[in-house]
Amino acid sequence: MMKHYLTSLSRTLFAGGLLLVLTSSLGCSKVSRVNPFKGDPTVQVQSSTVNIRQSATTNSKIITTVKRGDKLKVTDKTASWYKIKTKAGKTGWVHASLVK
Repeated sequence: MMKHYLTSLSRTLFAGGLLLVLTSSLGCSKVSRVNPFKGDPTVQVQSSTVNIRQSATTNSKIITTVKRGDKLKVTDKTASWYKIKTKAGKTGWVHASLVK
């Protein structure tokens, strides 16, 4: 009879708004990125006009603008930025202080 031994290690980390699950099994490693937002999370624009940017910095290119009251779907988050998707389907980053 042959016996199979499987050694695995699992570690969960929460960093920068992301939940990372690290697993290792027989020398193979895998990183799984889990979206911490469940369901259909949205934020609402609080300023009159807000820039949606290509990356999470004010130095990045402006992709589009949104107006007060617009709802944006949240797909990711850093310490102070949300990665969002607009109703028109454009994806970009908005600073957390500009939405609620």
